[in-house]
Amino acid sequence: MPNGELPTASWTVTQPWRGVFGMLVCLGIAFAISFVWFHNIMDYTGLMANWAMCMVPIEVVIGVAWMGRYPAERLEQPWRGIALTLFMFVIGTIAFMFLFYVIGGGHSAAPMLGAFIIMAVIVTMFWVIAFGCWPFHKMSLPAKGLLTLMSSYLLLMAGFRLFNFDTVGIGAPPPPFVPGRVPLAVEGGLHPELAGINPGGPVTWDYGLVFFFIMIVFMFAFLTLGFWPFSKFKSLMVQPVMGLAIFLSCFVLALICYGIMIWGMDLAPMRVMIYFVCFAFGMLGIIFMWQMWPGRSWPQPRGGFINLLLAVVLAIIAFYGMRAFVAMLFGWDWFVLDSASGYLTAGPFGWFALATACLGLTFPAWAIYSPAWDFWPLPPTPGPPAH
Repeated sequence: MPNGELPTASWTVTQPWRGVFGMLVCLGIAFAISFVWFHNIMDYTGLMANWAMCMVPIEVVIGVAWMGRYPAERLEQPWRGIALTLFMFVIGTIAFMFLFYVIGGGHSAAPMLGAFIIMAVIVTMFWVIAFGCWPFHKMSLPAKGLLTLMSSYLLLMAGFRLFNFDTVGIGAPPPPFVPGRVPLAVEGGLHPELAGINPGGPVTWDYGLVFFFIMIVFMFAFLTLGFWPFSKFKSLMVQPVMGLAIFLSCFVLALICYGIMIWGMDLAPMRVMIYFVCFAFGMLGIIFMWQMWPGRSWPQPRGGFINLLLAVVLAIIAFYGMRAFVAMLFGWDWFVLDSASGYLTAGPFGWFALATACLGLTFPAWAIYSPAWDFWPLPPTPGPPAH
């Protein structure tokens, strides 16, 4: 690229090649970070995953509420991308440090910390995407985003008291001993040093976490469908009616799915969750990297269903591909299933590591590269055709 010019080949502004380029860039960054800095599976599933996922709530605000521009709308690329990425790192790191001590009690592998951070992502996404930042949607751009973000954390602080982590470690052997590190669990339950930060509510942590994660995956499906069938009714497309309709629909669909897979098929919650993690990987790749290609060429809901079928294919590729990547880093022993418990022979860390590779690292990269960097150094995303 002489004289700093952007590439001009036709593939740089057309899908799916633009999205393939973005996927390769983000996966390359995620893989490089994994190879260079993390060779211990407990750090990878604890410190790494938790810190990276703390970036996602502010990324949702930047990408959706602020449309990938504020607070750097006057800058051109790559300076806008650099500024928004630094802003994301600052806010995400502040959130991580606060939650590390307040929720995790200073333990990077505390299950409460990881569950809270995942729930924070779920709550923020529902509030920003389904509810459109209501009731702050008519405020100024910075107020709308920041108040939604802070309200999401405050709401979760209250709701997280319903979770209970007494069952951590039951049905699976304890993780390997690491000197100077409080283990996740001991045989028979949660480690005593973590008992003091257990909310102690009525909802068993893994069952509750999986249920809410299934809900957010259905929300992604509705987004892929252009919020069909709600979009057919004008009375539903106003807030907070739209948000409530989407939330309740996701709740019912998650309950049905939950009942079939966990109550009916007796699958372990973490195993169910990883299937939905891979499906979310596929849908989010289509939403962020491929910008709704190829379904955007068809009217809804046909185009959305085409994308959902493609997401299933990407989910299968992600499951086997990312599993091989994690096994290359930490060994295949993490993926030998115990037929009695449904967990891995060394505990659920293999699933956690797979989830970290799929969404803990890759999704934050997608969520900032597409809206904030606009696929730089490729040309800007073309606008919609004139009519």
